[in-house]
Amino acid sequence: MLLGVLLHACTRFMPWYDTGDAIARSTLKITIRAVHGFRMPLFFLISGFFSAMLWHRRGALSLVKHRAKRVLLPFALSVLFIVPLIGWGFAIGERLSGQTPGAPANHLLRLLNIFDLKLTHLWFLWMLWILVCLFAVAVTIGSLVERASPTVGAWIRRRRVAFIVAMVAATVAGQYAMTDSVFGAGYTEMLLLDHAVLGYYAGFFAVGAVLCLPNGALPPELLRLTRRWVPLTVAATVLGVVALRLVEPNLNASRFFQVIFAWVAILALLGVFRRFFSTSRHWVRWLSDASYWLYLMHLPLVFVFQGLVSDWPLPFYAKTALIFIFTMVPLLLTYQYAVRYTPIGTLLNGKRTRTDRRNERISAV
Repeated sequence: MLLGVLLHACTRFMPWYDTGDAIARSTLKITIRAVHGFRMPLFFLISGFFSAMLWHRRGALSLVKHRAKRVLLPFALSVLFIVPLIGWGFAIGERLSGQTPGAPANHLLRLLNIFDLKLTHLWFLWMLWILVCLFAVAVTIGSLVERASPTVGAWIRRRRVAFIVAMVAATVAGQYAMTDSVFGAGYTEMLLLDHAVLGYYAGFFAVGAVLCLPNGALPPELLRLTRRWVPLTVAATVLGVVALRLVEPNLNASRFFQVIFAWVAILALLGVFRRFFSTSRHWVRWLSDASYWLYLMHLPLVFVFQGLVSDWPLPFYAKTALIFIFTMVPLLLTYQYAVRYTPIGTLLNGKRTRTDRRNERISAV
């Protein structure tokens, strides 16, 4: 989620880097494409893993109830309250950058015509909710099949590797089906999600779910593979460069390398985080909790600060860094002092108390 803030800080919402600086345009474009190429696939793979873990522990009904509280309800409230803020933030950014802002949209009329409402960056919550519901239906049917015929159920469980291969192939097919996307997945901002985009992310979600064993652990084969995070990182970098270089001369070839880049980057990142973040750290948990709030609320601030720095006599990378910092700092402060221990924080991440950190230290001792 934090990479999403960086990605949007680099994106040209305001014309603050509309200059003749070819290096600036190229650098920002490469950054956006590289981050976009693996960020959301990784998110949906992890979401699939933890959805399966919750199902293993509590069952399908509890999974749906939990995701309704943590995903569907925040999505609905965000559509009501954050989407208007995005429009106002964009108008302020336009004015600060010297443009004449357009007339603000009537959000109430948009809500009445819900199927024409743009979900902006909130689309991922809607898609996650749909995928969780589909997963709950699939595992319920699978349980019924296993009860009716244990032999068939055992045969299905033994085909996990074949299923993963099929889902990887499905993501390749999905990448080619998203003709509106030059690099990475396309966008689907409407309530009626684009089928190609939904199918693409469903492949990553499904692999994440299958990787979750009944005890909630990753398969030993995958753990051994992710230990080689250094060569995996090198391979992901090479694949990303090849995919980027092939966009202009041969987009079809580039699409294939884009998907392989996403999968290898995911393996590399899993290895990096297992190597450096496998032990419990309070600040990592805190930042993980805060990232949900940051991603929901960041876009209006990004618009405002892009407009603010548009005419500052600074290099493009300094402006990008300032936009990122100006957005992150107030949101982190509001999370700690106005969200974390309030009903909003409970809605997003579950109940947190000020004694959590003290208890974690006692447990560590």
